[in-house]
Amino acid sequence: MNINKNIIITLIVISLTLSACWSELYVAHLSTALINESYSFQLAVDNDDLEWDLFDDSYYVYSLTGGRPPVGTYVTSSGAIVGTPAETGNFSFEVTMHDIDYESFGEDDVSSDSKWYTLFVTKRSTNTDCPAPNDEDTTDIYICSGLVEKETLAQNESFELDINFFVDYTRASAYAISEIDFTITYDSTLFAIDPVRLTSLLLKEAATRVDSTVLYDNTTAGQLKITITAHENTLHKSGRIIDIPFYALSDVPAGQSDFSILINHIQSDDDDVNWPEWYEIDGAITVSNDTTTETP
Repeated sequence: MNINKNIIITLIVISLTLSACWSELYVAHLSTALINESYSFQLAVDNDDLEWDLFDDSYYVYSLTGGRPPVGTYVTSSGAIVGTPAETGNFSFEVTMHDIDYESFGEDDVSSDSKWYTLFVTKRSTNTDCPAPNDEDTTDIYICSGLVEKETLAQNESFELDINFFVDYTRASAYAISEIDFTITYDSTLFAIDPVRLTSLLLKEAATRVDSTVLYDNTTAGQLKITITAHENTLHKSGRIIDIPFYALSDVPAGQSDFSILINHIQSDDDDVNWPEWYEIDGAITVSNDTTTETP
C-alpha cells in the first residue's frame, strides 16, 4: 500500500495524541559551522529495538518545532541540517522526529521524539597557519592570531586583528574548560588599541560563547591580556574569539610587524583532566608601501 508522504506529514501535524516512542533522537553535538560556507549535518536515530526495526516499515520524518537555526540554514524532512549560514553566534532550535509505520498507518502507529540542538557559527581565521574551526582532525589546543595585509598604513588609520581558539573536536567537552588566559604582545611605538571599540567587540564576541565573561588588561604598554571565563564549560568549540581594534600611532613603514601570543594558563573544573599540547600561532601585519606625504 503506497501512501503519499505529504499526506503522512499533514496527518502528523493534526494528530494530537501520539503513542510512546519506538525510537529516539541522539543528543548530538553539532559540528561547527562557518559563516557564508556550506554546512551539512545529519541527525541520527537511536532505535529502542534495533533488531525489530531492521525489518519494520518505519519512516522517519523530521520537522523544526522550536527556536531557529541561523539564517540561511534549515532542517530537512530527512533530518539533515543544511544550508549556508549568514550570521555568526549560537543558535538553539528544537527538532522533532516522527517515527511512522506507513505499512499500517494509524494514530497508534506514529510516535515522536524531540531534542534541542545548538549550532555554533563562526568565521575562519585570516591566518592560513591556523586550523579551520570546523576541522575535526585537530587534536591540540591553539590560540591563534590572524594576518593583516595593507598597502599603506597612515597615522590614526585602524585595522582589526582576529584572535582564534581551536580545540580537539571529539574530546573538547571532556576537558571541562572553564577559563583561558593569554597575552598578545605588539609594538607599542607603532600601534595602540582603541579601548572603547575593544569593550564593545568583546561583549559582542562573548555572546557567541554562550554568556562567557571576557576581561582584558592593557595597563602594560605593548601587551593585551585577555581572560575568558566560561559558564557551564562552554569553551569546547573552535572559532573566532574576538577581532582586536588597533590603530597606527604614526605612519607605518613598509615591512612586517609581529603580534605574538603567549598562553598563560588554561583552567579546567576537573582537577584530573589530561590536557593535550598547547600551541600559540603568532600573527602579523604587513605593509607593502611606505606612507608618504606629498610636498607641495
